[in-house]
Amino acid sequence: MKKWGECAVEFSRRFQILGSPGEDVVIDCPPGVTAVANDYVIGELNQIGDKLLLARGGCGGGPQNGFIGQKGQGVPLTLDLKLLADVGFVGYPNAGKSTLLSALSNAKPKIANYPFTTIAPNIGMLCYDDFRKISAADLPGLIEGAHMNYGMGHKFLKHCVRTKILLFVVDIDGFRLNPNTPHRTAFETVMLLNRV
Repeated sequence: MKKWGECAVEFSRRFQILGSPGEDVVIDCPPGVTAVANDYVIGELNQIGDKLLLARGGCGGGPQNGFIGQKGQGVPLTLDLKLLADVGFVGYPNAGKSTLLSALSNAKPKIANYPFTTIAPNIGMLCYDDFRKISAADLPGLIEGAHMNYGMGHKFLKHCVRTKILLFVVDIDGFRLNPNTPHRTAFETVMLLNRV
């Protein structure tokens, strides 16, 4: 949580001249940010260069206000980032989403053999020979009930909202169609899944 202070305005009663207004405060944000104040969405910044007025600054002292400067507005503000990506990798923990992202792009996400290694989304760029680029996001693993905000549910799911395509990554080696055959090879599992 960060607080941006109000900029001071100048009084001008002493000199009977115009006081200077408070300076604008500009908060640089990446694309994909939603500005929320008092549970009301003020606006979204979806493109590079988008601007949004969140609160008006104070005006300096002058004849219209008795040469006494007036304070600007104060707004309790939440800036919520929802990642923008072309493809979002979705799946259970330890399904191989980070491994797939590191194999397809130059991204270097943390890869380990335990659940929830990825606790924040990672983005990688897939570059093609004809200079096309696709952004891919490795999203943290989903658990059952995430849509009801179990675990880190909504914090993870909000990043799926703005992806153009969701790619479901499934660990076929851990996938069993029949509990009586627990030692099925990955190749056999792929063949069975393709027939379904």
